[in-house]
Amino acid sequence: MRMLAKEPGRENIEAVSADLVAMPVATQTADVLWLHLFYHDLHTALIQARGATAARFNQAVYERLKPGGFYVIVNHAAAVGAGTSDAQSVARRS
Repeated sequence: MRMLAKEPGRENIEAVSADLVAMPVATQTADVLWLHLFYHDLHTALIQARGATAARFNQAVYERLKPGGFYVIVNHAAAVGAGTSDAQSVARRS
């Protein structure tokens, strides 16, 4: 993403990679905040133990969106009705 953001004509794009808990202080106001395949991590015990929750993260995102901005979430799909119960099983393993 950083390489794409540096291509000619994309001077107004900044790719930010930050710790989920630090995200509120790592980003400026934006027209688009795009999350790719990690939103489910906000529902895992590991991330929640570090102080992040989906509600707090979402609030931080909305505080950083410019009026009319877009919050885009691309994530894994679980079975209909699973709620957050599959968050750990779709998380990447190290």
